[in-house]
Amino acid sequence: MSLSLAGIIEAGFPSAAYDFNEDRITLDEFLIDRRESSYMLKVASNSFKDQGILSGDYVIVERGAQAKKGDIVVLRTSESFVLALFDTQAQGVDSIDEYIVEAVVRSVVRKY
Repeated sequence: MSLSLAGIIEAGFPSAAYDFNEDRITLDEFLIDRRESSYMLKVASNSFKDQGILSGDYVIVERGAQAKKGDIVVLRTSESFVLALFDTQAQGVDSIDEYIVEAVVRSVVRKY
C-alpha cells in the first residue's frame, strides 16, 4: 500500500499540510527494514504501556536482529513467548536462566 506523504505536522499547532505534497511512501518501507525476517504479533496486555505499547497494538519484530540494552524483544522461554525489556536481567521474565531472544521489536502499529 502506498500513501501520499502530505507533509510534516507539529502536534497542537495549525498546519498547511494539505498544501504540501511530497513523495509517496509505503508503510512497509517506513516500518520494515528487513522484510524477509520480519513478522507481526498482536499484543495481549498493557505490560508495556509506559513504552507506548498497548493491548490490541501490533508490533513488527525482526528475527535475527542483535538486541541491545533497552530494546523490547520477543523472548522464547521454556514455556512461552513473551515481550520483555532487554537488559542484563530481562525485565518481565520471572526466570532468565533459559531464554532465547527470538526477535527485536522494530515498530508499533495502532489503529484508532
